[in-house]
Amino acid sequence: MGHKQPPPLFHDFLQHVLLLLFLSLILLFPHLQMHHFASCNTTSGEHVGCLDIEKEALVDLKQGFTDPYGRLSSWQGQDCCKWKGVECNNQTGHVIKLDLRNPENSYRFGTPDNFYMIGGEISPSLHQLKHLQYLDLSINDFDGKNIPKFIGSLRHLRYLDLSSSRFSGTIPPHLGNLSSLSYLNLGYNYGSPRLMVDSLHWLSGLPSLTYLNMDTVNLTITYDWLDHVNMLPNLQKLYLGGCELNHLPSSLSFVNFTSLLVLDLPGNNFYTSIPQWLADLPKLLTLDIEKSYIQGFISDALGTLSSLQYLDLSMNQIDGKIPRSLGNLCNLKELSLPGNNISGEISDFFDELSKCPNNSLESLLLDENQITGSLPFSLGSATNLRTFRVRKNRMNGTIAESMGKLSQLDRLDLSSNFFKDVVTESHFANLTKLTFLDLSSTSEKSLVLHVNSKWIPSFNDNLRALKLSNCQVGPSFPSWIRTLRNIYSISLKNSGISDALPDWFGELSGLSDLDISFNQIKGRIPFEYRLNQSDSFSLPQFPSLSTLFVTRNKLSGSIPSNIGRLMPKLLVFDLSMNKINGSIPSSICELTQLRVLVLSDNELAGELPQWCWKYLQQLTYVDLGYNLLTGKLPSSLILLSSLQILKLSNNKFYGELPSSFENPTKLQSMDLGENGLAGIVPSWIGSGFPLLKVLGLHSNRFTGEIPSQLCSLSRLQVLDLGQNELQGSIPRCFGNFNAMAMVQRDIDTIGLSWIGVYSSYSLAVSVTLSKGRELNFTNNLRLLKSVDLSYNDLSGDIPQELTKLVGLNILNLSMNHLEGTIPEKIGNLEKLEALDLSQNQLTGPIPQSITSLSFLNHLNLSFNDLKGRIPSGNQLNSLYNPSIYEGNPELCGPPLENKCETNETAERELTTPRNKDEDDKVWIASFFASMGVGFVIGFWGLFGILVVKKSWRHSYFQFIDGIIDRVYVFFAMKITQMQG
Repeated sequence: MGHKQPPPLFHDFLQHVLLLLFLSLILLFPHLQMHHFASCNTTSGEHVGCLDIEKEALVDLKQGFTDPYGRLSSWQGQDCCKWKGVECNNQTGHVIKLDLRNPENSYRFGTPDNFYMIGGEISPSLHQLKHLQYLDLSINDFDGKNIPKFIGSLRHLRYLDLSSSRFSGTIPPHLGNLSSLSYLNLGYNYGSPRLMVDSLHWLSGLPSLTYLNMDTVNLTITYDWLDHVNMLPNLQKLYLGGCELNHLPSSLSFVNFTSLLVLDLPGNNFYTSIPQWLADLPKLLTLDIEKSYIQGFISDALGTLSSLQYLDLSMNQIDGKIPRSLGNLCNLKELSLPGNNISGEISDFFDELSKCPNNSLESLLLDENQITGSLPFSLGSATNLRTFRVRKNRMNGTIAESMGKLSQLDRLDLSSNFFKDVVTESHFANLTKLTFLDLSSTSEKSLVLHVNSKWIPSFNDNLRALKLSNCQVGPSFPSWIRTLRNIYSISLKNSGISDALPDWFGELSGLSDLDISFNQIKGRIPFEYRLNQSDSFSLPQFPSLSTLFVTRNKLSGSIPSNIGRLMPKLLVFDLSMNKINGSIPSSICELTQLRVLVLSDNELAGELPQWCWKYLQQLTYVDLGYNLLTGKLPSSLILLSSLQILKLSNNKFYGELPSSFENPTKLQSMDLGENGLAGIVPSWIGSGFPLLKVLGLHSNRFTGEIPSQLCSLSRLQVLDLGQNELQGSIPRCFGNFNAMAMVQRDIDTIGLSWIGVYSSYSLAVSVTLSKGRELNFTNNLRLLKSVDLSYNDLSGDIPQELTKLVGLNILNLSMNHLEGTIPEKIGNLEKLEALDLSQNQLTGPIPQSITSLSFLNHLNLSFNDLKGRIPSGNQLNSLYNPSIYEGNPELCGPPLENKCETNETAERELTTPRNKDEDDKVWIASFFASMGVGFVIGFWGLFGILVVKKSWRHSYFQFIDGIIDRVYVFFAMKITQMQG
């Protein structure tokens, strides 16, 4: 039975009523716009268009911004909802999302790419977007401006990201008005000054907050930070890294933020132990408190966090063993503990972990601790382990063969330990995914690799880096290396190899880094062209090789004439301390990427290429010393703009240095000593090498005067012009060597700043003193400050200005014709360790201030015309050797046998008659002298006993107190009587 239809009259009546109602609404509310009603008729997903008032607000916002890349170029036209970064509600047309995050997200060397950044001012018109729920201005540049307070008026905001945009000043507490906020990121704002807060009390107004990131915000004064954070019951992720927090409470009366999943607190200053309240965070997945001065033991409370997946306590001050309880964390994927003081063995941890058959451990980082013992059998239970690092510890036991069960292992680093074991094929049985293997030992040859010569490692397809330094691998060259198809880095330094490099070595065409130094590898250099079987032309043998270290072996033969084509990408080429002969081919200049060239201590002869060094524009370090090289020095090498260190000493070079110079270079050290160079010392060295720290021109044939222009080398630490034919006086402006006048501040380290791995290439300096004593400085060169002008024809006096060089360690002016006296303020050179002024023509007494040189361990003043008593005291007494004063006939006193006369004045008085007046003067002087002696004896006779004898001292002062009391009472009574 159907529904009854309403009569037509009723239908018409209803339409009229609705029409009248609509017109009444229009009359009553004329301010309403038609599109408000139209929105009621739109279907879901239809677009309405933005409101004019909100469009105008966005236009004002754009006008306040700087936008060099034109990221807001789409902000034009009628419908602002279609503008890039703007999103509206489809039904109301209100702007609900504004996403202006830098789309490039490009940080270069820690600094965002400014080209893509929005900056300028944030217009107050932003608060007109009253329905805004999402605001992201991250990774922009607001140049240290404050976060606008009016953002706190956007009450519908749920997502706010102002991170990495260089805001500064104080975070406005008005943000506490955003009661709907779920996500807040204010981290990594490096404005000037840094973003900071006075208090975190405003967090209580954000009960819906689930994500809070304030990384690098200065929270130094927020001592109660944890109390405020604890009031956020819905908080899941908390990031407060690098906030300079200095208080981490060990306990909480009540833990309220139990929903926490991530607690990230690295880079703070807690100086406390691991807090116990962490055990009350049952949902915690990530805990990071690295570099925060955490002290004490690792709490067993952490072992109760059954959900924990990532634990990072690295770079702290944690002591004790790794607790066994951490092995219970079957969900733990990463445990990072490097850089602590953790000691003991790790067997307990692995034993407990082995009880969890489905343990999730993927990364175990234990570097740089004090862990001892062995790698236990239970290690093999960590079957999901991908990265295992235990380098730089004190492990001195064995390595369990069960390590070979770690089939997922990608990186294995056991280097810099003291393992004593024989490693066989079983240790690597199932390590098929291994890409990085480092077994380099601290204890030389205590770890032996003993495998079959026909062994093919299970990781032969994947291994990229192999490091076995100080392990016993030889005497034969390991043939299994040939099977490593994708190897790019090999280090067999000091591995006991006394074999020749095999012919197949050239098959490792992908090799980038090779270190086979400190072995007994013999034979000729195995560099030659490898012919392509299908073509007649030749291919580079090592097309990818960038570093080659072959120092201290027994290789012979010459450097290939086509070296530039054999290894076109070479950066570091070190063949030092071998038996390489022949000349240096000009094709060396075809190595256009070369930065380090070390061919010292060989038998190289002939002349250097004269013209081609200008093509090596990246060359930084050159050491060709201790060879048989001859000819003139190529100016294209000496004046190379990129060069920092040049060592050509102990060769047979001759001729003069370039007479002119155009552009300053980066040279920091130049050692041309022990050659046959002649002519004058060029004056342009002072202006041409403004960064020079070491100048070594000793043992040559330089003539003329020392140019005063050298005094402009303000960074000079070592000046060695000894054993030449220099004349004239010592320039008084030597007192301008600022680096030598510094005691506390270390000079910049001499070395290679461009890449850290080669920082071992520092300059070794030798300073030769008289009588053949040689002082060598390598590792502590940054502390060495030395002036050596010995074995020349210098005349004049020793400038007093030299005593300004208070940081000087060595001063050698011996074997010259210097006159005058030793500077009276020689004792100002408080860091002086060696002083040699021998074989000159110095006169006068030895200054008493020389006894202030408390670091002096070498002194030679012999063969001068010095007079008087030799000073004594302090460090000078330890240099009890007569030879350092010999050749000065008028010196007297220890350690010489020539005794000084004890009272020359008294003897003259006995032989010379005196008149009465003189007798009276003598009597008066004697009287006062005797009175002074008597006072001293009487005073110390009494008070000396009082100092030593405690009982006398108490009795004496009680006696004095008694006298004072009696006198006081006597006068008090007299005064009272008189007043009465």
